[in-house]
Amino acid sequence: MRHPPLRDDQGGALFDVASTLARAWTRIYTRGMPVDAREIRCAEIETDLHEHGTDARATGVPEWRLAADILLRTALGARHDLGWRLEIMNERQAAAKLREDPMDVSSGRTAWLGIAALMGGSILALVTVVYQVLGNPGISVTASPMERLAGTVRLALGGVAVLLIVLGVSGLYLQQRARTRPIGKVGVGAVVSGFAAVVLGVGVGMATGWPDALNLLLEGLMLSGEMVLVPLGFLLMGLGMPSPSGRIPLVLGCYLTLESALGFVGMALVERFPAMATFYLPGSLFDAVSAVIFGVLLAAMGYMVWSESRAPRLAHLG
Repeated sequence: MRHPPLRDDQGGALFDVASTLARAWTRIYTRGMPVDAREIRCAEIETDLHEHGTDARATGVPEWRLAADILLRTALGARHDLGWRLEIMNERQAAAKLREDPMDVSSGRTAWLGIAALMGGSILALVTVVYQVLGNPGISVTASPMERLAGTVRLALGGVAVLLIVLGVSGLYLQQRARTRPIGKVGVGAVVSGFAAVVLGVGVGMATGWPDALNLLLEGLMLSGEMVLVPLGFLLMGLGMPSPSGRIPLVLGCYLTLESALGFVGMALVERFPAMATFYLPGSLFDAVSAVIFGVLLAAMGYMVWSESRAPRLAHLG
């Protein structure tokens, strides 16, 4: 609220100058602050100037002394004014942080997660092709030292690929979390849990030498992760995410579900039809082709995450 200037004698001009300087200082240190805080502060100063002038005149204080008093109060109060500004801005920033999504991730970091999936899928596809050409060297006790070394390297690269793929899946979710339905979030958890089950099974098996006592448990753990949780997870992700982001997870889910169904059918009918073993045996041609397709689709998903994360930055630069 603005009040009319008080000018009762010749010294009124000094009061106007002092009041103008006080108002100017208020506008300077409140510049850039939230509108409500700035308006309230300016109104408080305006009211204070009016009441100070009214009280001074009522007690017979000369105008020059009133003007000097206003200038002195403005100068001495500058430090407190700046402290008030800092306090208000800190409070607003703290409140804004509380409203932010705790899982908020910048587009730059999301782009790196997309690159992780691109690399993970590419590694998986490339390693599968190379080792299929080499005859799928294993790590069994009957294998030669070179074969065991090659098999160990393959498992290590597979572990790296899985880690990169999980990062890429996380990147896709973080990029689309605001538009992802609960079913999609469940899918992300299932995918991560499935990969974790596979890695845990392989890790325990290698550490213990695949003992017969744990063989059934480890195989069940890996099969549940690879043939149930991962396919189901990608399927739920695709159904829970908006298009086009959900297309590749949906394709992955449908493809892996079909592959798993063939694997379970093969295990059920292998005694009657031995050729059905190709649908679930590691190292078979079907297994190799499936792994390559899986890797290519994951690489495509990573490229999608990367390209969509770059789009806002490129639009800003443009």
